[in-house]
Amino acid sequence: MTDLRIAKDRLLYMYSRLVDGKMLYKKEEAQRFGCSLRSIQRDIEDLRSFLHEQNEASGLVQDLVYNQKLGAYQLVPPSRNLLSNEEVFATLKILLESRAFTKNELYPILDKLIDCCIPKTEQQRVSELIGNEKLLYVEPQHKDKFLKKMWELSGAVHEHLR
Repeated sequence: MTDLRIAKDRLLYMYSRLVDGKMLYKKEEAQRFGCSLRSIQRDIEDLRSFLHEQNEASGLVQDLVYNQKLGAYQLVPPSRNLLSNEEVFATLKILLESRAFTKNELYPILDKLIDCCIPKTEQQRVSELIGNEKLLYVEPQHKDKFLKKMWELSGAVHEHLR
């Protein structure tokens, strides 16, 4: 693969991560792509330039800013409406307290919510905050998987209402 192709792929990957609400950590990106911090900085400047041009063309104002507290770059405002840390934590607690799911159903949901909605720097903290509740989680006594049934029931109700 040519150097130009590698640089384009790297830029597109970084942009897609930003659009997904993820943060860019220069050191991580440099390690991921096996390049220098300076190359990543150039990519960030290219992304800023692209966003500036898009702002003028589309009227959608987004900037790539450095969050000093987190030591990462992020899109502001985010492309998607993301849940705040507090909203994710409340959702995790509600899911745990509902006692509606088996551990095999619930734990992957909790992990995915943390992974995709909580900044990397806060993930460990949130995991620790719900860790005890996960440990003490009591499954429904019937041990039946509920997710698929809930989905099918909702579909049946929706079809019946049509």
